Amino acid sequence: MKRMRTRHWMTAGLAALLLSACGDGGVDLAEGGITGSGISVGPITGFGSIWVGGVHFDVSNAEFIRNGQSTGETQSAFQIGEMVSITGEVNPDGISGVATRVEFDRDLAGMVTAVSTDGTTIEIMGQTVRADELTILSGFNSLSSLQLGNVMEVSGIRGADGILMASTITLDQGSFVASLSTLEVEGRVSELNPDDLTFKIGKLVVDYAQAVLPDISKGITAGEYLEIKSNLNLQNGVLKASALRQDQEYPSFTTDSFVRLEGRITQFSNTGVFSVTGQPVSLTPDTVIDNGSLDDLGLGILLGVEGVIDEHGVLEADRLSIRQSADPTSLVELQGTIEGIDAENQTLQLQGEPVRIDSNTLMLDWQSGGKQTLTFAGLSTGDAINMAGRRLASGEILALRLDRGLPKADDTDSTNTDTNTDDAGTSTGGTSKIHGLASQVDTASHRLVIAGVTVITDTHTVYRNTGRSLERDAYFSLLQSGQSMVMATGKRTANQQLLARELKLLTE
Repeated sequence: MKRMRTRHWMTAGLAALLLSACGDGGVDLAEGGITGSGISVGPITGFGSIWVGGVHFDVSNAEFIRNGQSTGETQSAFQIGEMVSITGEVNPDGISGVATRVEFDRDLAGMVTAVSTDGTTIEIMGQTVRADELTILSGFNSLSSLQLGNVMEVSGIRGADGILMASTITLDQGSFVASLSTLEVEGRVSELNPDDLTFKIGKLVVDYAQAVLPDISKGITAGEYLEIKSNLNLQNGVLKASALRQDQEYPSFTTDSFVRLEGRITQFSNTGVFSVTGQPVSLTPDTVIDNGSLDDLGLGILLGVEGVIDEHGVLEADRLSIRQSADPTSLVELQGTIEGIDAENQTLQLQGEPVRIDSNTLMLDWQSGGKQTLTFAGLSTGDAINMAGRRLASGEILALRLDRGLPKADDTDSTNTDTNTDDAGTSTGGTSKIHGLASQVDTASHRLVIAGVTVITDTHTVYRNTGRSLERDAYFSLLQSGQSMVMATGKRTANQQLLARELKLLTE
């Protein structure tokens, strides 16, 4: 999305003032900070309506847009961790609101073009994708398990170095399937060759000889930001574009907009200039800084900021909430059982350490064998927990991500269930959603296996493909073992099979 180019400096005196005034807790404002109509951008941290940026949005009357198309569905079309933009109203309490629009646009879709050798980076469609302790992996358990040709979808934030820092990475298909797979990449044009009608996005060569150019009447220019799509497999590593369009690298906002933005620092200098997800930010003596100081800031650091867009396109920050720190020694990862819970202060004891949970902590529950959202109220003493967080100057640990009952390393890599309920962190009494590659497809008995779970059907099962309802036999005729990515929603039976109420073939 388009990067704002207005520069805004902070004086050395102001920086000194902010440094001396800030601490782990900051200065209290009215709870939640800015309220009113505006836009919230960040990863989904919970369901039961949708949680983004510490705000619980009622989405019962919202319009849902996914990859440029109205889904006609509810929050079930979205995954925890995906970067979304929510338009709506934040209530005076600062922690609840009403959404009128929820929008998601993936950043990358396509094949693994180079496997991971370090377990933290991987190349997809010639683009370097990086994962960290906050990245949600769906359909597999580690980057190292992915193979060349696996078809992936990535949501995240592209840094100034061109690396895509992933908030979610999803295994869509085992390999490219004609008529099912769509490839999509975006980035800045380099090595433009108008004679051969080719250019590069990262390491990927794009051939645009047959592409539809709906909004590029002037032609393609080096350095501009484009989105490219294709329904063809890579040919000798070259993407044969079917359509391309100009795009914006980062979100853009209008003057006087109220904005809540959770993202990563994409521009930073020691003069006090920085941008969050491409949005220039300025601080004032009244800016409240939570969970640290300016010393914690640096390229790629995750933080939240809220304020108003001024006439120069700069977000004047009312509050800055620092999630990560430039100091690598502040990262803490703990594994163990909860030894105690302080509900009043939203803290728990883990391995003798005090751990604070806040409204931005990413909380996942794997106890039932799938991925569900979790709330602090759902935790109990004795729960087995994995926690990634940051040690504050006070000695307290701020939890960034907490997982209860993580899947074992030897669990199947295609496991991904995600139950969205009407109340964040609760179960729907056995309702499960399983997402993974279909195997052992039986067209006679109309059953299949997903992520090691046998999925059975009955006369009430609904079958869908690209939003269309299908008859049972027509649906099963489309399934290919080891190729088709399927989402099944239903209830567990006494023998731990899943009786599907809906089977959805995931395709464009």
